[in-house]
Amino acid sequence: MKKIITILFLLSTLVWGQTFNNGTFEYWTGDNPDGWTLTPDGSDVTFTKSDLNDGRGNTGYALKIIANNNGSSYDGRMEAIVTDIVAGTDYGDLIIYTKSPNGFNNVWIRVWDTRWYDGSDNQVGSDFDNNSYSSGDNTDWLAYSTNIGVAPTGATKLRVHFRVYVQSDFSTGDYIWVDDLTLNGKVLPVELTTFSAS
Repeated sequence: MKKIITILFLLSTLVWGQTFNNGTFEYWTGDNPDGWTLTPDGSDVTFTKSDLNDGRGNTGYALKIIANNNGSSYDGRMEAIVTDIVAGTDYGDLIIYTKSPNGFNNVWIRVWDTRWYDGSDNQVGSDFDNNSYSSGDNTDWLAYSTNIGVAPTGATKLRVHFRVYVQSDFSTGDYIWVDDLTLNGKVLPVELTTFSAS
């Protein structure tokens, strides 16, 4: 007996993703998370490792950013390099989670001056920034998302760069946790294939 079998490849559910080296902040050398460059502006903020139960069923470490002073501009920077970028790929959203355990989020982060690079470390394409901040009195984890779109011709690397801002009404010791940085890839379309089998 001959049967017609229709196979629906639900490629729309297949997400090609890119995860950063140590985007989960689980691996540290001394006071610095592996794969990250953390730069405070003077003594405005302190970057440190924090044990936590993240409220999403996970335990481990997160980056803790502590407010010490409100500077005249940004108060610190954090950046990482992604090296396996494929030009022409739509990388969708860059997502990072923040949480302010005391409910008073006076430390904000913002995507700023993020750039694509080629294999010789020359910039390709344009810088991109996010005009919104990871603000809010978030006692629960919140996703801070920035769409970065398609990697331009020649791109092999992405420098992800965040600025840190201490708000003017901060109290010394206010802090946020930062965790789980992910770059999501393009969701592929549904493909329908039909063939016969006996």
